[in-house]
Amino acid sequence: SSGINAEYGVLEIGNTSQGRPIKAIKVSRYPETTWSERYIHVFMASWSSSHWLAIKTVLNMLGRVAKYDEDVYDKIHPLVTRNTLYFLPLTNPDGYHHTYSRPNRFWSKNMNVVTKNQHSCVGVNLDLNARDTVSSTMASKICNLDFDGVEPFSENETKSIRHFAEEIIADNGRNLPINWFQFQELSSALLVPPFALGVVKDALPNMTAEKDFYKTHDIHI
Repeated sequence: SSGINAEYGVLEIGNTSQGRPIKAIKVSRYPETTWSERYIHVFMASWSSSHWLAIKTVLNMLGRVAKYDEDVYDKIHPLVTRNTLYFLPLTNPDGYHHTYSRPNRFWSKNMNVVTKNQHSCVGVNLDLNARDTVSSTMASKICNLDFDGVEPFSENETKSIRHFAEEIIADNGRNLPINWFQFQELSSALLVPPFALGVVKDALPNMTAEKDFYKTHDIHI
C-alpha cells in the first residue's frame, strides 16, 4: 500500500542527491481501534552512515513486528493492532553505500557536493543540519566532518524526513502523542531528534510540555 494512511506498506518519502530513495515502512495490523485513537511510534536509525549497528537494530525491530511467531504473539499483537508504527532504517542511503568502499568505512556525512568560494567538498553532517540554525563558524569549513550545511534542512535527507513528520501531523489532526525515537550506535542512548519535537510543538500548540510528547529511555545496542 502507499500513502500515509495505508494500513501497511513501504512509503518513499524522498530521494537523496544521488537519486536513492529514502523509505519509511509502516506497520499497523488488523485495527482494533479507530485511526484517531492510535498512538504513533517512529523508529529511526541514525543519520550517521557509519552506524551500521543502529541500522541493523531498526531492521531487526521491523522484522519482529512485521512477522511474529506464536511465542511472542501476546506481546506483539497488541502493539501492532493498537498502534501505528513507522520504521526508517536507512536515513542516509548515499553515505551508507559509500561506507562499503574502502577506506571509507567510518564516513558519517551524506554525499551531497557543496561548493563555496570556488572550493568544493563532499558531504554534510545530517544530524547537525536537522536543526533550526547552523553554525556560523562552520560556514567556511565545508570539508570538516562537522560541517552542518549552508542553511538548516538544506539537505534532501533532512528535508524529506521533516516533511514526513509534518505529514503525519497534518494527515491526522490529532492530539495524541507521537513517540519519535532515533537510534545512535556510539552513545548507548535512545534520542528524540530536535526537529521532531519542534514539528510536533508547532502543529499542536496547546501541548507545550516536552513530557506530553515523548518519553525517552537509555538503551544499549
